[in-house]
Amino acid sequence: HLEWLLSNTRDFFIVFVQCGSNSEELAVVKEEEEYQQAAQVMVAKRNVLFLQSPECTNVISNLENNGTIAAVLLDPRTDWNRWRDSIVQTTFYDNNTNDYLEQWIVQMTTPTILWYDYKSVAPIAFEKWRKIHAVLCVDVDDSTSTKVVIQQFYKACRHFRLLQNQDFVCLIVPQTERLIFNTLGIDIWSPLDFQATHGGPILPVLPTLVITDARYRTSTRRYYLDAAD
Repeated sequence: HLEWLLSNTRDFFIVFVQCGSNSEELAVVKEEEEYQQAAQVMVAKRNVLFLQSPECTNVISNLENNGTIAAVLLDPRTDWNRWRDSIVQTTFYDNNTNDYLEQWIVQMTTPTILWYDYKSVAPIAFEKWRKIHAVLCVDVDDSTSTKVVIQQFYKACRHFRLLQNQDFVCLIVPQTERLIFNTLGIDIWSPLDFQATHGGPILPVLPTLVITDARYRTSTRRYYLDAAD
């Protein structure tokens, strides 16, 4: 069902490249070790490839042979004989703005949109360092309209991902996840109770988009776009 909802949306293929360095500085050596550890953890992911090259200038433009790490986003329909023509974006790891290499790699490998699951997705989506979320709450029983909204959501998240070098999690939550709905203040049951008691039509509550921003110490800011809009 999810595959049908997300039909015609193929996510990026990501190639990480770390350029060789002869430096024996502790920071450089530690970074190389973290890179190798991340590669071992994510070796099973089908859309991610980790490379190390002693000479990077012939691999990716603007890469220098000083331990630089880059994430290269490729079109999933890549012709590997002409893979350089399929580069969508190249992002460089900057240890001045990114606190940890591991977090940056998780950020880069997070799918453009995630389908919420308490056990497997929640630990990825709601890490403490992840501050901005776009949460699309949907009714999966209303398949036709939900499919259109999800595809629009995917396009918007993909566009933002390419524009911003900033962590931003896009998440789809079905109506069965009541705890998430209650936390976000989305009430889909009161209108149904009113209809059962008084009859007549009701305005649909779903789909609803909620953007949460937890970058501020005092509170988490929320911005709503409901079904009527």
